[in-house]
Amino acid sequence: MSNNQMDISVSYTGLKEASEAMINKVDVMKQALDKATTVMSNTEDSFKSESADMLREKYHSLYAKFGDFYDSITKYATFLSTTATKYEEADTSIKKNAEDLLTSEYEG
Repeated sequence: MSNNQMDISVSYTGLKEASEAMINKVDVMKQALDKATTVMSNTEDSFKSESADMLREKYHSLYAKFGDFYDSITKYATFLSTTATKYEEADTSIKKNAEDLLTSEYEG
């Protein structure tokens, strides 16, 4: 292999595991942000100032962007899992058909 080439090996299981890991990580992030949102909301009565209002406003604008991030990661993880499943099904079907072809009697 030359220095300009990369050897990449991907398995169906590896894709499915990566998909699950992505979903788990993004869910943990969402839970942490939801908890932070609750804390931010609970401080509204006790922490009133222009700075506090600016902080909450900035937080909510960033939180809104997280929704897009969450959706993108979830969709990509689903894509990886679906792709792995479909390729695995196709591979199994091809192997079965090849085996059937090789083990059937020649009717030439």
